[in-house]
Order: sequence, then structure tokens, then C-alpha cells
Amino acid sequence: MNVCGYKGCGEAAYFIVELDGRSVPLCKEHFKNLLRRLEARAAEEGAASLDQLSLSEDGESAFSIVKRKRGKQ
Repeated sequence: MNVCGYKGCGEAAYFIVELDGRSVPLCKEHFKNLLRRLEARAAEEGAASLDQLSLSEDGESAFSIVKRKRGKQ
């Protein structure tokens, strides 16, 4: 089983999400966090998709998920 790729997390990954053209393994906690971010964005703007988020890499496999700036959409 893969390990969650989220920065600082070493939990088992149960989900794989395609983000910025990469397959991103996520544990249950970070998958729920991703869903909460999408729900908040949808409540704010009426709709949300994974295309509105980006990866912010600190190393080869560690990352954080950040809100994509409007100019990049």
C-alpha cells in the first residue's frame, strides 16, 4: 500500500487523486481535507473542481494542496 504523499504525513494512502497531471496518494484524513476545501470553494463560488487546486512541493514527493490563483485557471 502507498503512503500518503501529503507533507509530514506517513499514514497509509487509501485514495489516489489526479492533481496537476500527477497521481497523488492520500490518506483518509487528507482526502477529507481535500473534500472540505472543494466544498468551501463551491459554497463560495457556486462550483468547484480539482482544477482549482494546485500542488505546492517541498521535496521530491512531499506536497501541500493550495488554492490555485485565479490567473492560472
